[in-house]
Amino acid sequence: MRLSWRVFSSLPRRGAESFAKQGKSFEELTQEILRLELGMALELVGGAKDSGVDLRGSWLVGDADLVVVTQCKHYESGNKLTDATVREFEGAISRIGQAGVVGILSSNRPMTADAYKNFFCSRNAMMYFLMDVTQRQSRRILLNESMRLGLPQLQVLVARTANGELRPCLKYLWI
Repeated sequence: MRLSWRVFSSLPRRGAESFAKQGKSFEELTQEILRLELGMALELVGGAKDSGVDLRGSWLVGDADLVVVTQCKHYESGNKLTDATVREFEGAISRIGQAGVVGILSSNRPMTADAYKNFFCSRNAMMYFLMDVTQRQSRRILLNESMRLGLPQLQVLVARTANGELRPCLKYLWI
């Protein structure tokens, strides 16, 4: 997977960027990875009044044309994605008020135990991407129960890259 120079050059560098600029760079990285790995067409909508949604767009998977909303969280080392973040994002998804909406949480840090619990039990179809900013790729992909029930053909598999590394990927299994 190759990222555009615009996205690569905007990646956070220690001490070189403000917190807001690091967040914006992470949103752009997430947008690029989801486009390259899954073919999602997402637009940046983040900002001070984004209502909890940083990226919004569509995703054609199988014969379903889904609305995708994404919340991106870039944390300093030591912090984790919290239960409060998951609950706030659930509210943002619910406010959209239409069927066929998939919520994606994207973070450079893992979730807390309570966040995992809320994520997996959510009534909203959700996916979680743990992003590796240094390698510019997804490191972990999780689907919650609502997502699995809504699209049972969508599976998280492990693939070996050209250099022998194992990494997660989403595949739609035609049955």
